[in-house]
Amino acid sequence: MSYGGLRGAVGIALALALEAEIFHFTADMEDQAEKIKYRYYAQQLFGFVGGVALLTLIVNAPTCGPLLKKLGLVAPTETRVKVIENYRQQMIHYCLVEYVAILSGEFRNVMELFMSAYFAHPAISHMLSTLCSFFFRRVVPRR
Repeated sequence: MSYGGLRGAVGIALALALEAEIFHFTADMEDQAEKIKYRYYAQQLFGFVGGVALLTLIVNAPTCGPLLKKLGLVAPTETRVKVIENYRQQMIHYCLVEYVAILSGEFRNVMELFMSAYFAHPAISHMLSTLCSFFFRRVVPRR
């Protein structure tokens, strides 16, 4: 937990609460030097805690994911695997529907197909170009 920087928010909240309490209790102090000293210490503590939280955000947070993967502590969940498989099946279905549209002549030309696929989803464009190259190699005779 500490490597991921999860304690930074708690530290900042406590430093803010302490600073607010110091400002509240020193409002009635008559000695200006003491008032300034206590408020300075509260602000300095908040600066230190904020700096540590910022360092954990900048250093620890980007390296936490790769470290967990390297240690073998992260594995895809069953739900994630199902979602990815479902998305893959939908992409295959869409590509096959478009392939049938090519074969049936619903598209006037291949460029119209590529433009519609690219604007629908960029990942589908690659799959459709593969299908089209297969189509032209198998169906269209070479001269």
